[in-house]
Order: sequence, then C-alpha cells, then structure tokens
Amino acid sequence: MTEAVEDIFAPEELRAIEKTFRGGFGAAFAANESLAVSGTLSDERIEVRVELADATRDEVAFFVAGMELAPEARVSVIEARALTVEFLFTIVSEYLTEGRWPPPHLDWREYTFEGKPVFLRGRAYNERLEKMADALLGEGEGES
Repeated sequence: MTEAVEDIFAPEELRAIEKTFRGGFGAAFAANESLAVSGTLSDERIEVRVELADATRDEVAFFVAGMELAPEARVSVIEARALTVEFLFTIVSEYLTEGRWPPPHLDWREYTFEGKPVFLRGRAYNERLEKMADALLGEGEGES
C-alpha cells in the first residue's frame, strides 16, 4: 500500500520562503544560482527540501529536513513545518558561509533544534556529469 503524500506549501508561501532564504544568504549565494524549496506531508512525517543549483547544474546541493509526527512527539503539523524551515535556513546558511563545506551527508542524522528532534540528509554533486556517465554506461550495456 502506498503512503499518501501531499504538498505542504502554497505557491505564495514557497515564494516567501525562497525570498527569505535568498536575502539571508547574502553574498554567499551566487547570482546564477537557483533555489528551490518544497515540502511534503505524509501520515508519519513532514519533510522540507531545499535545493541550490548553478545554471549548468555542475554544482547541485540539496538538503532535506524531516520531523516525525507521531502522537508522542507532541508536534503539530504547523509547528513541524515552521521548525523544519527554520532548521534548514540555519543549516544551509552555515553551509554557504563555510565555503560550502562540509558537503551534506547522505544518511539521515538526528539533530536537536529548539528542543525538538529534526532529521537531516542531503547531497552535493555534479548533475550534468552524472547524466553523462549514466549515458555512457547505458551505451556500454548494449555491447557484449
């Protein structure tokens, strides 16, 4: 059975979040860099994703923050949504001001933010090169 997932931000909310992030990152945010924010809600958790990418997608970094919505967590959807956005703002800001180092970790790790458990994972990669490598590998599969 597939878990139902729904978007948690209206388009105008996404624009406001993106504007806040761009303003907060200042000079560390490159002029040709895109920023995308999205968020989903399922029965058990909320996840918010931030992606930074240059125009050629040679440098792509994404961060995903999540919170469990179990009754014992005592966190409402509204509170979890706000906390994950604030947490990601802090994480991405540190990443940019530290010269984009260290890169985001692939595995989920638990952090405490404002007294609540928040999970984080992400990735930094060259999307264009990965697509080229996939194409080359795909061509090689047909040869024997």
